[in-house]
Amino acid sequence: MTWQSLQNQVSDAFTHDEEAHLGHLLKALENADKKREHGKTWKIVNQISGDDNKADPSKVKKLDGSMPKDKNDLLKGWREYFDSLLNNKNKNADSVPSPDCTDIRTAQFNRSEIEQAIEDLKRNKAPGPDYAMTAEMLKDGGDFIVDELLSNEFGNLTHNRKETDGSYRTLRASTRVLSHKVNDLAFTDDIALLEENAEQQQKQVTALKIQARQVGLEININKTEQMRLNIQKDATPAPALKIDDQEVAIVNDFKYLGAYVGSTNKDVNVRIGLAWVAFHKLKSILKAPKTKINFKIRLFKAACISILLYGCETWILTKHLANRLDAYATNCYRIMLGIDQKNDHITNEHLYETVQQVPISTTICDRQLKFTGHCIRMAEDEPVKRFILYESQIKPTNRRGAPRTSYREQISRHITDKSMITLSEKEISELAKNRKQWNCLFAAPRQKKPKGGKPLVDL
Repeated sequence: MTWQSLQNQVSDAFTHDEEAHLGHLLKALENADKKREHGKTWKIVNQISGDDNKADPSKVKKLDGSMPKDKNDLLKGWREYFDSLLNNKNKNADSVPSPDCTDIRTAQFNRSEIEQAIEDLKRNKAPGPDYAMTAEMLKDGGDFIVDELLSNEFGNLTHNRKETDGSYRTLRASTRVLSHKVNDLAFTDDIALLEENAEQQQKQVTALKIQARQVGLEININKTEQMRLNIQKDATPAPALKIDDQEVAIVNDFKYLGAYVGSTNKDVNVRIGLAWVAFHKLKSILKAPKTKINFKIRLFKAACISILLYGCETWILTKHLANRLDAYATNCYRIMLGIDQKNDHITNEHLYETVQQVPISTTICDRQLKFTGHCIRMAEDEPVKRFILYESQIKPTNRRGAPRTSYREQISRHITDKSMITLSEKEISELAKNRKQWNCLFAAPRQKKPKGGKPLVDL
């Protein structure tokens, strides 16, 4: 048997094992997409691309100092740790000792500490707010930088920084002394509160603050924001929302559970950017000529499209945003097929037929119809049933351009396929109650209708 023959056998065996491994990860990706497990999707994408920086569990020690034998032993150790942390019955036993009684060093940094801190810095990172000193500046400064950091002038800046209230802050020592011992310092999850007026809003936040403090939790004023919607311009300004006499910042948009709640345009821009990141992480597979196109499409849909369409059920799309989302997918399809648009022109219709897919905007339409029908068929006391087709009675004035489309109007267009026909909330609800008829709107393959075509539902 020749050397070339042996080499071919090894190559074929390696290819077979690699395809089996990727097939297993692809199924996991598809399951994560089906369950809308966004974090798990990113985890598998990083695993495929080799960017998985998961910590080694073998370095975690148990409470008794021993190393876990296996995964089950590790989980048992974590269970014992949290059981002792969260179920401690002596929460009000002792006071927290004063910083002066602790072993925390409050003196200035010594030379070895500064050198070690500089060595631990990573390059190509954005500088912090302190004088915009980059990591490269510190790492390449040599002894001169270390000497400057050891100087009295720098020590006064770091160890005796004057606060806005006139007090001085010591860098290492804690200045917070609690009257009772706190056993649980775990962070709570993000909370979103909804109220109809400023007075009720203040009462709700104050009640939350009081209840949180009873279990040792504090509201971080720097991470707390509020949005005020549906307020007339000529209305009397509502009083400021305060937490411990500090005003909560008013913003036009904020990120909650991975999505921006105030602007579809901003959320779509972020989603497209993240989808391109996922595509480039997998480009070694998606651009490989030997990889079958069916496998590429499955991987692309499970990894990139799932990231792109996260939270799309609540988007209100303009024609421009819909075209941008469709353009992302068509560009990726051309890259996966090895098509150079400059030299090998191919229409989008032909492209969709080749990959046997539909435009992203059509997928979003189907998801929104499915989501809306599910919400409308919920129990009457469910808040989502009340607000899914909600429209403010306060209309914006003195605004240039066409009026903004509401979510109800968008769902109406999905149903009728005619922008000139607008269904009321009652009409949409009646249609959604008939599950079989409603599912027909997105169960069958969607085809582009000619002008003047028959609507999806006879009204």
